Amino acid sequence: MKTTKAREFLKTKFKPEYHNYIDTQLAGDFAYQLAEIIAKPDPEPVAWVNAITGDFTFDNKSHTVSWAPLYISPPKREPLSNYEIEKISNIIDESANSDNSFEE
Repeated sequence: MKTTKAREFLKTKFKPEYHNYIDTQLAGDFAYQLAEIIAKPDPEPVAWVNAITGDFTFDNKSHTVSWAPLYISPPKREPLSNYEIEKISNIIDESANSDNSFEE
């Protein structure tokens, strides 16, 4: 991947307000290295653990809900969107305002 292609790739991954910086300030070698890191695919699980029994397996079969993937390094996490934050807030508000009290 050449520097120009690396910069174009980076612009597809970052907000438009960063595009000028990518074009004018990002050094060629650094742009290339950054693009290579970002272009790597998400890691695959190295094993699976059963949340109920604690059993481990290394096969790559489809697993039920009780099986959780294990990674060498944690998967990349994205921040919650405004929509997701609002949705969680609404659930909390509904729960606080509900009449599901345990008091007698």
